[in-house]
Amino acid sequence: MEARFGSSSIYGKRMAGSADMSFMTIGELNIFKQATGGDAIHAEFKGKDKFWFTYKGLLWFCMNQLPKFGGDDGKWVYDRIIPFLCPNIIPENKRDPRIMEKMFEERSAIFNKAITAYRDVLLNNGNRFHEPEEAEQIRKSYMADNNSAIEFFTTMMKRRTETIKKDDPSKIEAIFSVYRDWYSEQRYPERYAKNKKEFYESIAGFVGEDYADMKKRTHTGISLKDYELTEEGLKLLPLA
Repeated sequence: MEARFGSSSIYGKRMAGSADMSFMTIGELNIFKQATGGDAIHAEFKGKDKFWFTYKGLLWFCMNQLPKFGGDDGKWVYDRIIPFLCPNIIPENKRDPRIMEKMFEERSAIFNKAITAYRDVLLNNGNRFHEPEEAEQIRKSYMADNNSAIEFFTTMMKRRTETIKKDDPSKIEAIFSVYRDWYSEQRYPERYAKNKKEFYESIAGFVGEDYADMKKRTHTGISLKDYELTEEGLKLLPLA
């Protein structure tokens, strides 16, 4: 979808995606955001004139591992993704080699049941899908795994157990400096590094707060009201 002619591949489709998407890294989810946000999408077929369209279908991807992506990866992007873990693997001795053939024979009944269930869900939930708590937890784990700032926050920071002291080592400048050193040690692709603004916006989005409300100014600098570096994080602070 993100390639030059990729956006045209979903034009006119009611459903698009992949039955078995291989693991990949993507620079930025531009077309994905436009397709899921109802925005006009710029597209072209090879050798044809360019055009604009709005995608009104469903994107459905099946995969063994969620893809990595950079660029804009705030909470507003993840909120467009509803992840479902499917751990119930059918044992090989119970697999039906004719399952596709049988389902095709019953396609009219399957389709009718799916449409009926879809209608009932929307009517009973005010035209909104109900998202299970498990999906929200998977999404949070995905955010932490894909976003270096959130991974740092969940592994190298903790809630404060005491009030902010005058010599607080976890000032926002120090935290960001530790993040950069930590990031360099991880040897991640450079495109996933965050600048200071992106770093703190990612953390604020993850905890569901406004960054401005998370800060506390003292006469010695600015700290986070409720969060500080862990003991492991403090070890990465430069020596005075």
